Amino acid sequence: MSYSYTEKKRIRKNFGTFAKVMDLPNLIETQTKSYSEFLQADVAPEAR
Repeated sequence: MSYSYTEKKRIRKNFGTFAKVMDLPNLIETQTKSYSEFLQADVAPEAR
């Protein structure tokens, strides 16, 4: 089967699978930690 010039030059991209680049952080843990630091529950009211 012969291909046309366009079919020969067409670059196929596969979006089906990607290698795992990095581990995702636990976003809920990050948010709850940030909120507890914002509340400053472990700091005395006079020191806030």
